[in-house]
Amino acid sequence: MAIPTTHLTEATETPAEPAPPPVTPRSHGYCSWHEGYAWGVRPVREWDEGSGPAQRGLFACPPCRLALDLVPLGDQV
Repeated sequence: MAIPTTHLTEATETPAEPAPPPVTPRSHGYCSWHEGYAWGVRPVREWDEGSGPAQRGLFACPPCRLALDLVPLGDQV
């Protein structure tokens, strides 16, 4: 008895492509600790002078935050 081959088809679909890596927001700005511009700066200290909507404070880059044990404002409890 012969097996019908009409139900056997080759997979014509291409394999699913891997998802792109998640986009991590990064900001470029001035690091108040090493006094230079860097990627990934985050605010670690802030103050309000009441002179407008601009955020005032001190920002730190990842290497300075790690070396000086600085916690970004968004991560403080």
